[in-house]
Amino acid sequence: MTIAIRRKVTILPNGKIEIQDKDLRPGASAEVIILVDEEPTIESDQEQLLEDLQKLFKTTQALPNLEQISEDEIAAEIETYRSK
Repeated sequence: MTIAIRRKVTILPNGKIEIQDKDLRPGASAEVIILVDEEPTIESDQEQLLEDLQKLFKTTQALPNLEQISEDEIAAEIETYRSK
């Protein structure tokens, strides 16, 4: 009979992982699969945010019944906002 044991562990120095469980018998054979959570970096978070915003903008711009606004109108609105 095969048993499954799931543990969330912290990787120790030198890439070492320790698992202790009462169901693990000394000398028994075990197959180990390790799934490492990738720690997000600030850069990858910013890249993902930028990608998500670009998708949102495209989706929003594709909505029906939206008034067409030119790039010049957008720039003027931004300038007005910044000058307040």
